[in-house]
Amino acid sequence: MNKKYIFVAGCPGSGTSAFVSFLLETKKVAIFMERYQKYWKTYHRFPEKAFDKEKILNIEEGETHYDNISRFKPNIIAMELYDNAEFVGDKIPSLYENFDNLFSQFPNAKVFFLYRNPYSIAESYKRRALDSGIKDFNSSIKALLDLYNKKNEIFFQRIYIVEYELFVYNSLDIKHIKLFLESNLDFPIIDFKKNYNIIEKPSLLTSVEKKLISELVDWNLVEQMRKVIDEQRLYYYRLTAPQNRRIEWYHKNDLEKLRANYGSFMIEGCPYVFRGSKLPIKDRFLVALGSAFTFGRLIKKPYSEILEEKIQLPVVNLGIGGARPSAYLCYPSIIDFCKKAELVICEVMSARGYTNPVWEEKFPFTNFGIPKIPPSILTSLNSQLKTPSKLKFLIEKMQKNEAIFFDRLEILYEILSVEDLHIIRDIVVHKYIQDLLLLLREINKPTILIYLNKRGKKFACQFNSKPSSYSEWTGDFPHFVDEVVIEILKSKGYDVIEIYSSEGMPFIVKHWETEEPVDLFPWNDPPYINTYYPSQEIHDLTANELLKHPYIVKLQQGF
Repeated sequence: MNKKYIFVAGCPGSGTSAFVSFLLETKKVAIFMERYQKYWKTYHRFPEKAFDKEKILNIEEGETHYDNISRFKPNIIAMELYDNAEFVGDKIPSLYENFDNLFSQFPNAKVFFLYRNPYSIAESYKRRALDSGIKDFNSSIKALLDLYNKKNEIFFQRIYIVEYELFVYNSLDIKHIKLFLESNLDFPIIDFKKNYNIIEKPSLLTSVEKKLISELVDWNLVEQMRKVIDEQRLYYYRLTAPQNRRIEWYHKNDLEKLRANYGSFMIEGCPYVFRGSKLPIKDRFLVALGSAFTFGRLIKKPYSEILEEKIQLPVVNLGIGGARPSAYLCYPSIIDFCKKAELVICEVMSARGYTNPVWEEKFPFTNFGIPKIPPSILTSLNSQLKTPSKLKFLIEKMQKNEAIFFDRLEILYEILSVEDLHIIRDIVVHKYIQDLLLLLREINKPTILIYLNKRGKKFACQFNSKPSSYSEWTGDFPHFVDEVVIEILKSKGYDVIEIYSSEGMPFIVKHWETEEPVDLFPWNDPPYINTYYPSQEIHDLTANELLKHPYIVKLQQGF
């Protein structure tokens, strides 16, 4: 049999059956529903030639809890797909009870492990016993962690952890799953609107039951699981990150049009081109991480350079256009360089680039991605849109699998409900916070966070009615990152310098030598006006606020 093996496991109630249906829709995966559930429970292995077609059809006593392969619709579909399938396998939640035996029998098998919020799992167990559900939850997580600790170096080649909430909201990183399977399967777009009731339904649990669950869940295991999920993300970021190319943002364009000479340097092992002339030769230096704000596009003296002059220590500007935390997680050489710094200054960057229910990121360091509009939205668009030509553009890009800039999704704002907008934002912010915290943990150096909001006032992306504009929904820069996110970061023990200023905005873009206005933004009126990139005045203010920070004061005093 020239097929590869695939299995689905996880605590009962974690969404394993739904994930089987998802895999079947690829038309290349013939995966069955608990075909050998009883046999596995008894022997912790599968029968000989378990996945030969004849054997699958011939159910013997003691193999499963049904006597006819056609009892479940997914099994009928799997049999129809079998002959042309690339993968074949079984969904048995309790496979986690003996991963060693499973991989001994199927050394190259791929296993999807479903992970779900323990309170949701408890709800699915309520008709039986809450304590049983949480016991299974704890056991499944412990078994997975045991395998991780034993086979860390090959773990992510064998296991892919699926976060249930991201799965049902069409927000999995499909390119990571394709890498895991070593196959270019055509995965379906999940209609997340149909799953509102799955995630957002009123809780079936009473306050007493919730208290019981909080006492029964092994939260230490949950914390360890979160770290393994972070490691999985890091693993795939680095697999997908380009290596043999030069990636720069504004150097060439602005030199040609403005004669803006930003200078350039690179760090070995990383393709990014940074602003500046060279790496520091001193033992003591600071690092500034961030996006175009930190880079200082259009600005002659970014805040890092001002700070360097004041404290007489090198401040290495590692700002890159469109950056988000994942842009730095991609390359270990950047992390290693930051670990050598005395202090890391990290801009609270935009969150808009993350895969969400209507868009899949192309790379972890750009705001370009592929639109993936669910069917329920597509069917109602034509009658509601004021500009159907923009819809046609999105559909063409989706069909051709061509990337677009995130802001081109603005057209969807016309028809998305308040509920839709909240879900997209919540998914993006969840991924953003996890990545930012992971980045800071990886660097593990004293850190000051900088939050710039050009609105000039505190802002929250929370709303009960539909926002009046696309920019009100995203919050402009840093998109989707608001006061709630800042409070979460503070609760984790990080110092955040908050800057609310629009001073010097907008401003005229001028040639660096002639001082004449330059038409740099054709979509603006007039095109020589910059409304987006922070002004010199904002950089000056940022440097002054940094100079007041106790850690910077100590550096100035020579400590």
